[in-house]
Amino acid sequence: MAYDGDDSRAAQDWSPVLDFVRRLARRRLSRADLAEDIAQETVLRLVEYGRGGAPIDNRYGLALRIAENLVNEQFRRERRWGQVELSDTLASAEPAADRVIEGKQAVATLRQALERMPALRRDIIIRRRVRHQSCAAIAADLGLSVKAVEKHVTRGLLDLNRAFDQNGRDRSEAELKTDQKRVMAEAAAWVDWSARSDVSPAEVAAFERWMGENEAHRRAFADLAALWRSGALGEAAAGLAVAKPRRRERNLPWRLIVPTAMAAAAATLVILYAPWMDYRTLETARAQSDEMRLADGSTVRLSGGARLLVRQSPMGRSATLEQGEVFFDVRHDGRPFAVIAGEGRVQVMGTAFNIDRLSSGRTEVALYRGAVRVRGRSRETIDLKPGERAVVDGGRLSRSAPLRAAGPDWFDGWFDTEDASLGQLAEEIDRFSLKPIQADPEVRRMRISGRFHVGEPHVVLALIETAYGVRVVEESDRIRIER
Repeated sequence: MAYDGDDSRAAQDWSPVLDFVRRLARRRLSRADLAEDIAQETVLRLVEYGRGGAPIDNRYGLALRIAENLVNEQFRRERRWGQVELSDTLASAEPAADRVIEGKQAVATLRQALERMPALRRDIIIRRRVRHQSCAAIAADLGLSVKAVEKHVTRGLLDLNRAFDQNGRDRSEAELKTDQKRVMAEAAAWVDWSARSDVSPAEVAAFERWMGENEAHRRAFADLAALWRSGALGEAAAGLAVAKPRRRERNLPWRLIVPTAMAAAAATLVILYAPWMDYRTLETARAQSDEMRLADGSTVRLSGGARLLVRQSPMGRSATLEQGEVFFDVRHDGRPFAVIAGEGRVQVMGTAFNIDRLSSGRTEVALYRGAVRVRGRSRETIDLKPGERAVVDGGRLSRSAPLRAAGPDWFDGWFDTEDASLGQLAEEIDRFSLKPIQADPEVRRMRISGRFHVGEPHVVLALIETAYGVRVVEESDRIRIER
């Protein structure tokens, strides 16, 4: 759907999306005015995207991604400046859908709900929400079918929502009408689907049809999506991921006492060292960034389409960046911390830095606080100071132009360069695009410079088409840049 500049038509067409985003944002935030701002900004970006001539066949999915990034950015600003305090209670005079899901009481309520779940369902919820494992990976690990895993996620989300709803309004499941139960179950399944990266055009079309059918669908999806993506659920699930299991008392024959005692001792060591251990794969979907906390208190912020393998033990800490861009804010605790990205290796203790790994084999490291040592394929190293950058390209290590900003440009959706390949720009845009962006080999070699708003892919694509004489061809499943 493209727009010809008719604002009244644009507002009329997007009003259901505006209501949906407003409800979702209100569930996450503590102020109605902030939720309204995010809703308006989300729809404004969608309308501008449509005016750029790009077809929008997944407007609710795109709205969800944009709104989620705006909400997360608001929380980051609040933590940085302390401007807004989240409520510690769930009680509110507002309707249930407007109650804020964040806060200490919400964490406690959701943790209790997780503890009451069957152990298998709780494990699956933790794997999906905290460890960001795909349903296929969980199914392979647990010996289940993918459909069984999906059903556990759906039912688990409904259990969590029911617990949250009862805490606020004492509303039981029996009070829900049959049709409401069906809608909530369908919404829960779509929420889990929306967190995946391997979605087909047919699934996107089905989701858009379901969301467009009536307001009840949009309200249910907004409520459950806000709960699933909330920091309160993430904190509650992460706390249980390393929690001490309940003891089961039983009489054991003498021949089992020694091995049982040894197993108990091993379990005790695991529990003692749990805060020091973190073994998981962190992933983000296309066009979605996320900030996550590691077991040692460090935080990582992943760009769209990033994958990071985390390995932390009592002896050391490491991470492998398989693809994408990640900002690290590492907490100093005496253990070494190393990050491997292609043929580059970054050694660090306590610092803040950004690593951008490109498919071409080029890896860029930018330091914002502390000190790091970067190593290429050989034994040669470069020690960086705050404001400096290094590049590992084809295994060769070199310094790059100094930084000009206090933080990574991609946080705000920008890419700033004095000399880069158009292929690199295409990869930067790709991380913010719902469709994969591919550049032909001849195009990838072209040199560019300037400041590009990669957070708005259609804007940059139109710019480079005019400025660099390339053609941008949008297909059903991808966008190609060619000469």
